[in-house]
Amino acid sequence: MMDWFGRLSSGIPMVDWNQHTLRNFIQAHFQPRQTQASPSWVNSVSFQPRADGTLLIQFPHTYFRDWFGQYLQKDFEAFIQNNFPGISGFVYQDQIFHHQHKESIFQPFQGDDRHTFKRFLCNEKNSQQMMAALSIINQSPWPSQSLLICGPPGCGKSHFLLAMANALLAAETSGPVLAITCEDLLSLDRLPAEDKERAKNEIRTAQAFFLDDVHRIDKSPALQDELLALYDALEEQGVPMVFTCLRKLSENGEVKPNLRSRLEGGGILHLKRPDLDIRLQFVQQETQAHGLHLPESDQLNLARQCQDFQSISHVLFKLLAQKDLRSSARKKDISEYIARSSADEPQPMTCEEIMTRVAEHFSLPVQELTSHRRHQKSVLARQMAIYICRNLHHISFTQLGSLFGGRNHSSIIYAFKKIQSLQKERPEVKSQVQNLLKQCDENSCKTRS
Repeated sequence: MMDWFGRLSSGIPMVDWNQHTLRNFIQAHFQPRQTQASPSWVNSVSFQPRADGTLLIQFPHTYFRDWFGQYLQKDFEAFIQNNFPGISGFVYQDQIFHHQHKESIFQPFQGDDRHTFKRFLCNEKNSQQMMAALSIINQSPWPSQSLLICGPPGCGKSHFLLAMANALLAAETSGPVLAITCEDLLSLDRLPAEDKERAKNEIRTAQAFFLDDVHRIDKSPALQDELLALYDALEEQGVPMVFTCLRKLSENGEVKPNLRSRLEGGGILHLKRPDLDIRLQFVQQETQAHGLHLPESDQLNLARQCQDFQSISHVLFKLLAQKDLRSSARKKDISEYIARSSADEPQPMTCEEIMTRVAEHFSLPVQELTSHRRHQKSVLARQMAIYICRNLHHISFTQLGSLFGGRNHSSIIYAFKKIQSLQKERPEVKSQVQNLLKQCDENSCKTRS
């Protein structure tokens, strides 16, 4: 496998490439804002090179393969071929159903030496959270049976969750430990009834349950009921549970109150974004691990430009994928390349910038969007701004209410759903919304400069 990856990357040492590196590289590309899918889907798929130069992609379930074919396959193949010109084609297979239900729907967690507490970089901002997690892991039974890890994108929530799973696995637990993503859980809806029940039974019989990105369950009210029942069953058996969540669940009005109360009823850890010194340590750690020799000034430049671990990883893997990286580094200033790589994925405008852009589009003062005037033009502009902020930032309805003049939760939900329905009924509204979304997303960096 190493030799195959070495040939594909033409110029990157063979030791730098393995399935884990490729997996992280793919994951860095498929961001939720681009694909409407969590990049963690990559963790459930196997990538294997074949002697004929094709890439074998194996899926855990048929329903996962169907979802991939509908939403991601075309972009995935183009992305791989653009970065790895040595690939001659793709072969897709399902793993589970070849053995007539002899394998599990959810494969038990086998351990991950990359995501450990020893490798989690933190300073005073997150040191107490680290100590709390270690304290929980070292007690039996856990003082708090369920734990919710909250924090902004790129702060290390997934790493923290897997570090706890690794620590629990090292304690020689007597049964299977499950560590899955919310996308795995959401995909249960596409399983046949018999297999869906078998999958739920695997969760009910686990000795520990770890679920990443639980906030994404707001997409499915029915699955929220399923998770509630599973939570109660695991709680009754005293099974440890850990969840990660973007921000606080109390700020997400689409998560049902009874499920929210369960998830927030145990321990809660709030992770914060890494400071510059931690980001720099992360850059140094990753460049050393992958043999990517960046000057100290460029490492500092990268740590300053990228505000979280996820963004840094994205740039580093793009650097690794450039077959002419080492020759180009000798000819031109690599810091220019880092700046260009960072700019390839522009961040959306802030909510305040979005409000200004929408107000300008409607030729209104921005204060109209936070006022309580009911003029038709002002109402439509306000509703569009709410819709765009929600789409680009996944901000809670409660937070949106505060931004838009202290409106209550119900008014914000009404505004959001109103634009959803108007786009179906009126093509001109759909065109306006889509154009504004594009401006506020793709052109944000140009606007700020």
